[in-house]
Amino acid sequence: MRLFLIFNLALCFSFAAKAQEEAVKLSINQMFDGMRASNVEMVREVFVEEPSMFSISLLADSTQISKGSLEKFLEALGKAERGSWDERISFNNIDIDGQLASVWTNYAFYYNGEYHHCGVNSFHLVEKKGKWKIFQLADTRRTEDCPELGN
Repeated sequence: MRLFLIFNLALCFSFAAKAQEEAVKLSINQMFDGMRASNVEMVREVFVEEPSMFSISLLADSTQISKGSLEKFLEALGKAERGSWDERISFNNIDIDGQLASVWTNYAFYYNGEYHHCGVNSFHLVEKKGKWKIFQLADTRRTEDCPELGN
């Protein structure tokens, strides 16, 4: 009987962990769905106010770190034609501890249907009132050695 209870508890914890992972994925996928739809409010909804945003690129044998802002990102998105921004991702790793999640994804970015660049996204999210919000996003950008990612 005791072993049965331990097994059931482990199963419950496993189910809860999977549910948390799915909730985190839902927020991240909402961001990319909003990008494809050029829907600024859909994207804004998954971020905290004033998140940290950075891009890391290799330019002329020098690593460049660019600080971005949510408002500039949303401004550019609002000017984009619906469907012109298509970032395809694959979830590599999701770690969750309480209200903190860390997510690593490969991505390939297409502009107007044409491959543009690829890299990795690193998300940090916080759970607030039952919703996962992005408070930090960093990405790498390159044009070579890119994975093929489906729709």
